[in-house]
Amino acid sequence: MSPARRRSEPTRRRTPRRPEFIAAVRFKDGETQLFSVSNASDPEDARQMVLAEVANVAALVVALR
Repeated sequence: MSPARRRSEPTRRRTPRRPEFIAAVRFKDGETQLFSVSNASDPEDARQMVLAEVANVAALVVALR
């Protein structure tokens, strides 16, 4: 008897997951809003993306989700 042959499955390459960030914004009029940023490479990139999209920002906090 011959040893059982194993099927070789194609090797799956895992692409590194991009981090997802959450940004909390307080506007100058006192209102607040949360933004989800999924296409940023780091927190500073996420911060710049949010600031480019919204105006009248009084405070901005970005965290890894």
